[in-house]
Amino acid sequence: MVKEIASENGDMFNNFTTIKSFMARPEPFYGVKGENPGSWLRSIDRIRKGTKANDMDILLIVGILLKGNAGIWWDSIEDYVTTWGEFKTKFLGNYINEETKMQWRKELKHKKQYENESIDELVTYQLDMFQRLGWDDEGDKIEVFISALKQEYAYEVERARPLTWEAAVKDAKQLESLSLKYNGIKNKKENIISTKDFGSETMSSIPVNQSSNASQDAVSTLSSEVKSLTQQLNALKIYATPNRTTAQKNTS
Repeated sequence: MVKEIASENGDMFNNFTTIKSFMARPEPFYGVKGENPGSWLRSIDRIRKGTKANDMDILLIVGILLKGNAGIWWDSIEDYVTTWGEFKTKFLGNYINEETKMQWRKELKHKKQYENESIDELVTYQLDMFQRLGWDDEGDKIEVFISALKQEYAYEVERARPLTWEAAVKDAKQLESLSLKYNGIKNKKENIISTKDFGSETMSSIPVNQSSNASQDAVSTLSSEVKSLTQQLNALKIYATPNRTTAQKNTS
């Protein structure tokens, strides 16, 4: 019996060690815009459960991970908080209050898919916001999703009348895939046509013009040389003619 208990305890210790080795160190929390306080709190709770940490130990971990404004907030209440439950209540009251939720709802409803944002990126953003706000109404989720989509996607998804947010996402992803596929084919054709036009221009127009210009330059140069030579010959003739006349008179 004792051996069985010892064996069970040994197995539990090994399991605990294995689980602990897979636990990633949680990120610090600064209490600034853009952070998800609910997600951070759950990550700390997982560590608490996975390591079976007592209140003192988990609050020590919390004190190390709270930084910046969040660290200042914790310093102001640390002496009055002795259990995980108390910390959780105060943390939620400070970082996920009604004013904060109102701001998140506003951001979610005004969110629009920007030019290079994929459907997957939009989905990740909305899942995060749904979790923060505790949204589970399919009608509300579908409405904000379609409202956020690019116009060419929004029209088709709304026309399909999806019954769930997941169905709306699936429809939007199919439209995105088709758009990427045919835009890719279109761009490929345009590149081929552009390359052909550039090639024909390079192989025909440019060499002919260059050859024509070269020929004209050669003719112009030759003409100038001939003209200069002619002028020199004429000068010699003019110089030689009086001398020959004088010589003839002397002979006669």
